[in-house]
Amino acid sequence: DALPIFLRLRKSSFCRNGRDYTVTKIPAVCTCTLEDYMCDFGYFRPENQSECVEEKELTGHALEFCLSGEEELLKTNGYRKIPGDKCTGGTTKDREVVDLKKKCTSDLLQPKAMVVPFNSVGVIIAVVAVVLLAVVAAIFIVK
Repeated sequence: DALPIFLRLRKSSFCRNGRDYTVTKIPAVCTCTLEDYMCDFGYFRPENQSECVEEKELTGHALEFCLSGEEELLKTNGYRKIPGDKCTGGTTKDREVVDLKKKCTSDLLQPKAMVVPFNSVGVIIAVVAVVLLAVVAAIFIVK
């Protein structure tokens, strides 16, 4: 995380900022700690603990997933950096994604593939039939 540092006047100062004063922030990059990482897939943080622990159901199993039509293997030590976190140095927890060179399909990444094709011809015929019946009914009511 980049913590902003604000410059401000002392309480005892008699100076005034005025209308055109703009606050200047000096970003400071922090050193990475475990708080800059979240638990990766298949891991969780037990209550009141800072270390990520592997879920018992996934112990010894490879984490394979389908991404953009390619099957990949996730090699992780249980942590991934929180998106947008800009810390440097300190604690580093790397993860690696290995392309297994296998083709795959994923319905989760392509939700359109799950939708049943829509036949509009039947709907058009039904709408025309309802309109014709309404016109015929209106002619009989007027006469």
